Parts: sequence; C-alpha cells; structure tokens
Amino acid sequence: MPSLTYEHVDESDLPTLGTFNAALLDEQRIAVDLAAAELENRLSGYLADGYQAVLFRWDGRPVGYCLYRLYPKYAYVRHLYVDESVNKKLSVADAFSLLRNSEFSDYASIRHDVPESAKERLHIWESMGFRPRSVRVELHTATKRKTRKSCGAVVYRRRFRNPEFLVVQHENGGHWGFPKGHVAVRESEMETARREIAEETALHVGFREGFYERIYYLTPKERRKEVVYFLSRVKRPRVRTQASEIRAYRWLPYWETRELLTYENTKLVLDKAYEFIVQRGL
Repeated sequence: MPSLTYEHVDESDLPTLGTFNAALLDEQRIAVDLAAAELENRLSGYLADGYQAVLFRWDGRPVGYCLYRLYPKYAYVRHLYVDESVNKKLSVADAFSLLRNSEFSDYASIRHDVPESAKERLHIWESMGFRPRSVRVELHTATKRKTRKSCGAVVYRRRFRNPEFLVVQHENGGHWGFPKGHVAVRESEMETARREIAEETALHVGFREGFYERIYYLTPKERRKEVVYFLSRVKRPRVRTQASEIRAYRWLPYWETRELLTYENTKLVLDKAYEFIVQRGL
C-alpha cells in the first residue's frame, strides 16, 4: 500500500523545494515575483540560518515539504506544504502528524504563523489542535501604495585571510551602503543585482548560494522600499565608480564597515553576511 514518508534534504533537493515553495505561495495568495533560482537561494539561506527541511514522499514520489526550526522551548513550523491532489488520502494533517511523532516528539509547544491572505485555512491547523495564542497586527506607515524595489549585494574580497567589504557612498542622499539599484521590467532579482553592481562599480559578480536577505524601510517621501541583498566575493576587485550614482567607495574590514554604514538595517545585513562567511569560509 502507498504510504507517506519523509527524508531530510540536502542541497541537491533545493530545486524540488523551490517548486513546492512556489506552490505554497500561490496557495496562500502571496504575490512574490521570484525566479526558481532565487527561491532556491532563499531556501538555502534559511537552511544556513539554522532551519531544517524535510521532503515528503508518497509511494516514493515527492509531494511536499516542511521548513522548520527547533528552539529550546518550542518548535517553529515556517512552511508546510503537501500537494493533496496526488491522492485523496493525502493531507497536510497527515504530514504534520508524521513530524509531530518524530522530529517534534520532545516538544511541548509547536508554533506556526498563518498568513492573513490564507486565514480561511486556519481551520486546518485548528483541526490538528492548534489554537491562536495572539493576533499579530501590522501598521503600514507608507502614505504611497506602490513599493519601490531594489536589488544589490554585499560584496567582499579576501585580504590577509579576512574579508574586506565594499561600501559605497550613494550620490542620492550621501548615505553609505552597498551597491544596489532599481529593478527593471522583466528582470529577476539576481539580474538586477548583477547589472546594478556592474554599472555602479564595474565589477562583474556571481553570488554565493544560500545568502538571501530582504529588508524594508520608509523613504523620505513616505514610500515603502524593499531591498534584496545577495553575497558576492570578487577576486579582481578593481572598482570604477559611476559618477552619477556613487560619490566614493572604500574596502574595509567588518567592524570599520559596520561603523561607516549609515542605516541600522544595512548593518544587520552586514552582520548576517559576516556570520555566513565565518561559518562557510571565505
């Protein structure tokens, strides 16, 4: 008889997880315009940040996944998706039960966030015994509806066995940050980051798998701004800046870079990048 099983994933499973992640976002009616490689990179970033993932199989066929993290006091389920169209006997509840009796068996508390866009599916989680313990509220402070989006990267070079980071002073505003720019029509996030870095610094970069950071902030014109950052090491760090965009640049070690960066959220991105490099090597 066919049965539901699971296995822990490795990097070779990321394309499959990316496909299921796209299906989950569609199911939750969350509009995220990410290419397959970008979804995989984001999932790889979760795994590098302490999350674990399993791939569910029905009669040997991949049918879904779970992304979760184990904390000292509770287990947190970030994603849980099962393609229930594969078989009428297959359900999200079955998949959760499988993990509850194995990976989560020692935990007295298991948590999951149900997106507002998919709140009608709350009954599925309640049928498994979950009960709301709080209501997350959010205030959008932007006065303009449309979100501006930019993509870039934390760029570093190896110097004396340590990373030095490229920090640039943007002509517009005079703040210090990382090279980035606005997304063009029909561009993926990675394509935008590569193009903008090449235009602003003349560096042609590739990106390290597993690093993906997204931040939001309010612009001076009260517009919501979204910025996606990748991570890139360059071996030939000859910078030629675009005068209309970049006022100055510097290569600096971690702590000096952190002190020079203007905004706190950019410093947090640097912290994540430095931790990633320390854990995975230069």
